[in-house]
Amino acid sequence: MPERLTKAADLAAEWDMSEGELKRLVRRNGWPYVRLTRTDWRFTDEQLAQIIRTQTTSARAPEKPSPTGQSKLSRARSY
Repeated sequence: MPERLTKAADLAAEWDMSEGELKRLVRRNGWPYVRLTRTDWRFTDEQLAQIIRTQTTSARAPEKPSPTGQSKLSRARSY
């Protein structure tokens, strides 16, 4: 069975953005896609998984507050 192709317009609607915004992100970030015609862009399930993997970050622990109450930038200027 061939892999399912998701239209750019459908993906943009699912991700709550315009199709133009999605295409700009694809070009800027070098995301993989299937280009059937000049205006018909589609994405395989594997390509979507790859895009999501590249955009996913792990959570970081919040920075501990300074004992003096200063921000990191303020502390750097103080010395």
